Amino acid sequence: MTPVIRAFPALAFVLLCLSWGSTFLALKVGLQVLPPLLLMGLRFVLAGGVLLFWLWSKKQLRILKAWRQILPLACMMVVGSYGLMAWGARFISSGMAAVVSTVPISLGTLLFGVLLKQENPSFRKGLGVGLGCVGLLLLFSPAGLPAQQQGAAFLMCLGSLGYAWGSVQGRKVVQQFSVLEVSALQMLLGGLLLLVLSCVVESWQQVRWEALMHPDVAGSLLYLVSVGSLMGFVLHQLLLQVWAASRVASYTFITPLIAVLLGNLLAGETLNAGQILAGALMVLGARVSLQPDPAQKTVHQQT
Repeated sequence: MTPVIRAFPALAFVLLCLSWGSTFLALKVGLQVLPPLLLMGLRFVLAGGVLLFWLWSKKQLRILKAWRQILPLACMMVVGSYGLMAWGARFISSGMAAVVSTVPISLGTLLFGVLLKQENPSFRKGLGVGLGCVGLLLLFSPAGLPAQQQGAAFLMCLGSLGYAWGSVQGRKVVQQFSVLEVSALQMLLGGLLLLVLSCVVESWQQVRWEALMHPDVAGSLLYLVSVGSLMGFVLHQLLLQVWAASRVASYTFITPLIAVLLGNLLAGETLNAGQILAGALMVLGARVSLQPDPAQKTVHQQT
C-alpha cells in the first residue's frame, strides 16, 4: 500500500482529515443511546482486537509480553483522553468537541517535547503555543462557551493533554516495537479498561442493548471502529513514511474545521462569534507551532 501512498500522498491526507474530522458527528449519534465510556470501550476493544488479529496473521505480533509497558500509555491516551472526550461531547457541539479535543494535542505534544528536551525551543513554537493558550482562555470566557458547558470542555482539554503526554512518553516504547503493535495493544487494553470503568460508574441495567442493532447506533459504532480507528490510523502511519511528521501533524488544524462544517450542515449546529474566534486562534496556534524550521525545510527538500 505504501507505493500507492507515495503516488497519491495528498489524496491520502485528505482522506485522513475527512475520516478523523467526521468521527465527532458519528460519536454524537452513538451517545444518544449508549453511555460514553461503554461506547468508547466497545470502539477500542473492537478496533484493537481486529488490528492485533491482523498482526498475528502476518506473524508480526511480538508485543503481548510487554503489556505492562503499554498499560500506562493506554490509561493516558485511551482511557483518559477518549473517555473524557466522549463524556464531554454530550454537552457541547461536535464541532467544538473537535476543537477542544484535537488542537490541545498538537500544542501539548510540542510543549511537553520541549520540556523533556525532545524538541528544540524556538520563538515560533512559543508563539504558536501562546496563541493556542489565548484561544483556550477566550473559549472559557463569557464570550466563549456557556458556563454549563465549560466544565465539560475543560475535562476534554485535560484528556487531550494526557494524550499529548502519553505520546511523548511513548516514543521510547515505539522504538522497541512497531507503531502498529503499540497502537493495537494500546487500543485493546484501553478499551478493556473503559469497559470495566463503565461497568462501575455507568448503569448497564438501563442500557438498551437492543439499540445496538438500530441502524443509527450500529452505523455509528462501525464508523468509529472502521473509519475513525482503523482507516484513520493506517493512513496516518503510512503518511509518516512519505511525509515529514510536522507536515502530517497539520491534520490537527484541518479536522476541527471539517467537524465544524459537518456539524453545521448535517446537525444544524451553530457557533457564536467568541467560539469561532477562540477556535481560530487555537487552530492558528497549532499551525504556527507545527511550521517546520528553516533548517528542517532545507534538509527535507534535499532528501
